[in-house]
Amino acid sequence: MSDNDKKEPQTIGHAIDGIEEYDNPLPGWWLLMFYGAIIFSVIYWFLYPSWFGKGYLGWSQISQYEEEVKQAKILYPEKVVSINDFIGKDEFINKGKEIFAQNCASCHGPEGKGLVGPNLTDNVWIHGGKPEEIFNTITKGVTAKGMPTWGPVLGKEKVALVGAFVYSLSHDSQGNLLPSAKQQVVASIVKEDKIIDLNKVIGNPEHIAKGKEIFTQNCVSCHGPEGKGLVGPNLTDSVWIHGGKPENIRDTITKGVAAKGMPTWGPILGSEKIADVTAFVYSLSNK
Repeated sequence: MSDNDKKEPQTIGHAIDGIEEYDNPLPGWWLLMFYGAIIFSVIYWFLYPSWFGKGYLGWSQISQYEEEVKQAKILYPEKVVSINDFIGKDEFINKGKEIFAQNCASCHGPEGKGLVGPNLTDNVWIHGGKPEEIFNTITKGVTAKGMPTWGPVLGKEKVALVGAFVYSLSHDSQGNLLPSAKQQVVASIVKEDKIIDLNKVIGNPEHIAKGKEIFTQNCVSCHGPEGKGLVGPNLTDSVWIHGGKPENIRDTITKGVAAKGMPTWGPILGSEKIADVTAFVYSLSNK
């Protein structure tokens, strides 16, 4: 074959700096992928949700999620916790005592004899004194009386441990009522109070130190040891739900916020201690 018989490559008549663009066909592998992608997209639109509808397979992210949750429950069944498994066993009662001290002592007292919350050592039960009833009360709380809903916070196992400890305050390991658990008439706490000038305690290191001690004894279970919030809100920032002036803080502590689980501290602490706590809380965000 002579050189004249060779077919000259075709150009599209476009050249830059002497470089011409040839009119060559696209590679076969590229065309295969291109047309394959078009066919795949049409099939995908038909089978799965798209702007054409829900798709022939009826698949959705929600249905897949629900199926995965269903399979997870089969593979990892929820642990069944019963307070009766912990009743009368010192190991579990001691664990419950630790949890109680961290979360409940501020309202019920370190020995469960009651502060703003009721006495747990007698045989007077407002919401029932059977183990299951104690478990339900701790889990669901009593928001109308300022008791938080502890179920989502502690989980079933810790609630059962606390319940076992609370039950042990008035019952022995056999479930018999302790001699000390006698019905008691709880009298209202009446204290003579005096008006405290907040201007004399705000910014005063002595009162702030006293307030910190009272805060540590009564408030850390909800607001944390540094006041940065646990169940209760953060007290170290500039966001104040009920007002951040000293008078607002004092009134909130005194009256509490029953709807949010905050006790009414006025009858428990008295105006002098509340003023010291106010000085400390105010100092957390006004340094």
